[in-house]
Amino acid sequence: MNKEELHKFINDNRTRALLKAHIDDDPSEFALHYSEKSNLPVRAVAEQIACYKKAVKKLPLLSKKEILYERVALEQSSSEATARYKTTLMQGQRLFDCTGGLGIDTFFLSTLFDKVVYCEKNPILAGLFSENIKTLKKTNITVHTGDCITILSQYPDNSFDWIYSDPSRRDTRGRYVGFSRCEPDITGYIELFYKKAPNICIKASPAFEMSEAEMQLPGLYTTVVVSVEGECREILFLLNRKASSRSPLVKVVMLAADGAVEVEVERKGDEKLSRICSNTIGRYFYDPDPAIIKSRCSERVAEEFCIPFVNNTIDYMTSERCVIDFPGRIFEVVTVIPWQRKKVKQYLKEKNIIKANIARRDFPLAPEEIKEMLKLGDGGEEYLFFTKGSHREQIVVHCR
Repeated sequence: MNKEELHKFINDNRTRALLKAHIDDDPSEFALHYSEKSNLPVRAVAEQIACYKKAVKKLPLLSKKEILYERVALEQSSSEATARYKTTLMQGQRLFDCTGGLGIDTFFLSTLFDKVVYCEKNPILAGLFSENIKTLKKTNITVHTGDCITILSQYPDNSFDWIYSDPSRRDTRGRYVGFSRCEPDITGYIELFYKKAPNICIKASPAFEMSEAEMQLPGLYTTVVVSVEGECREILFLLNRKASSRSPLVKVVMLAADGAVEVEVERKGDEKLSRICSNTIGRYFYDPDPAIIKSRCSERVAEEFCIPFVNNTIDYMTSERCVIDFPGRIFEVVTVIPWQRKKVKQYLKEKNIIKANIARRDFPLAPEEIKEMLKLGDGGEEYLFFTKGSHREQIVVHCR
């Protein structure tokens, strides 16, 4: 969306009416049908229709309101589930949001704070959010367009209870996202942040290396790894100006689609737990939730549920009994095959398996290489886990 298109949505009732009338249309068909209507922002309306279809799943409550979106900002924004969860972490009178974006987090946090300051460098996003909070009848949010550091510096010390930052990546080519490659670079402004507020929450990508935060964020007391419906979505770093960064708590939170907390797992940052491995693959095979693995909480889960690991280096687990409350995926084992290409191909032929879901850990071949080698399609009800057993032998675990 550009400035002219945003102006149309704000000031031209016909544009809003057109969007409302065609909100359930196919965006491509809409754009084709209205392609000759040069007096209408057809491209922008088609984009809003496409965004709305994504928002229905990502933002089930807000999508029922007549708010506006921006495609990239919607893709990068928090889901409604994770935004709701943040309201359990941050509460108070005054909040400063450094990197407002589409404003999903800002909106939900504003229900727990008397006053919220939203800051965004992109004038289109800031203007879009200003329009949306009018639609949503939110009167306790102040919108600033510009550099958040400059704007924050103008406030007196201790103006806020919390500062929230979801720094954007400067380099989008790599999966690894360090603070130095984000804007703002949090590590360079921690002292300023602590002058303005005693508490800080920083959101990071699931690709972020957690140990970097522990080294670079003074006052870090809790790291929260959040997953929604089995997908690791974000990492939250909670800081307090008086807290010690020594051995911060690491917490896993697994959310349902509506934001309800289904599972919580915790460990101390310096906690060392032993690994018990099974000599054989049992009747059931367990793959922990990605947030469990990311947070290095697998040992805590294995201890709590009394489930041994497949080997001493990976997170797969196995047992003879079915632990239905396990935080992750549970499979029933069909058989275990020693890894030999000819032997596995023969087994697949005998079982008439022409496609399967492939996963691997501690195995030299990538899933795509495995599928090519075994001439397998993707998907279906069969699951093949390529890994190593307790004696480091390469194995294939066929599961359903």
